[in-house]
Amino acid sequence: SLEKQAALNHFQPGSALASHGAPRASRRRLNEATLETGCPMHSMAAHFAAIAQEEMDEIAATALAQGRLDWDGFFTGWYRMVRRIVLGEAAREDHALTDLLEGLRRRGNLAFLRRKDRAGRDAFLARLKAYLDDPDPQSLAGQMARACTDPGQLPHHQLPQYLFAFDPGGVASFRTLALLSVHPETGAAVRAEAA
Repeated sequence: SLEKQAALNHFQPGSALASHGAPRASRRRLNEATLETGCPMHSMAAHFAAIAQEEMDEIAATALAQGRLDWDGFFTGWYRMVRRIVLGEAAREDHALTDLLEGLRRRGNLAFLRRKDRAGRDAFLARLKAYLDDPDPQSLAGQMARACTDPGQLPHHQLPQYLFAFDPGGVASFRTLALLSVHPETGAAVRAEAA
């Protein structure tokens, strides 16, 4: 829709979702190859699970040392995990990248009503392109770089979707932890099941 295109043009104007016709079909193929949509489990699932475990262990250790787990601490660690999975190890501490994305998404939420921050968008997309130019082979960016058959697929315009697609999982995980913290009997059952 025009509204969706206007929103996405703030930070990923060449994404499959903002494209039409042959470019959309080509970009969709790239995304499907990267995400291995035809497979029940991604070929890098074990690696991604190990990254998730490492980052969640660090979040837990920090929370135990501080005596509390708050949203900022959790979500900072969550996005370390996300950047490692999507872009690779070199992106772990690239907080500026996800901060740029957050600002651009906020503008995008107002679609037509907010002027585009073209300089911010260009800087953001250039950072993503740099991760694709020297991709971590154990990341989705590495997978995308291998799968890209045409520069017109604009792989760096596809990656923003991957980054912010993790937001609902972070919110749901944090809410689950909050619920478990006020229902000790359920928390004990979950810990027993996890063990």
